Amino acid sequence: MVSAWKDAGRRDLDAFFDGVMRRAARDLADHLGSHVNVVPVPARVRSTRRRGVDLPLLLAHAAAAGLAEVGVETRVVKALAVGAGEQRGASARERWRQAANVHVVPHGDASGRVLLVDDVVTTGATIAAATSALQVTFLTVAAGLCLASAPASGARAAGQVS
Repeated sequence: MVSAWKDAGRRDLDAFFDGVMRRAARDLADHLGSHVNVVPVPARVRSTRRRGVDLPLLLAHAAAAGLAEVGVETRVVKALAVGAGEQRGASARERWRQAANVHVVPHGDASGRVLLVDDVVTTGATIAAATSALQVTFLTVAAGLCLASAPASGARAAGQVS
């Protein structure tokens, strides 16, 4: 389903994944405090253009709505951007190298705790780079939330013997 949503343009799945992210965020609420900045991990401009939507931003808004439903004051803050490159099909090493392109962009007076939101985590490189980039701001990463995880390109299945 995630692949169809991300890569086959299945916008009819937006509402389903919105609900999934709202529930997941509500489950985290007790660990985040009373005020949280929800920061989407940046999507590549090329990917957003191809899909017609910024999927991590869409999920960030859903997570913020879920937190608000249980009384957490939230604000979605686009505090990060990423340079060029394509992660689809990239090796784990290439993903870590490309993740170094994540950087902070002007985001107003936002400060405090952050819930980082991403659509799919493969190696963790982008989440790690986002966390590192935010260390120079008044934003502190408290948690990360992703819709799904996927094995890195070329990764062996658990228990597979070579």
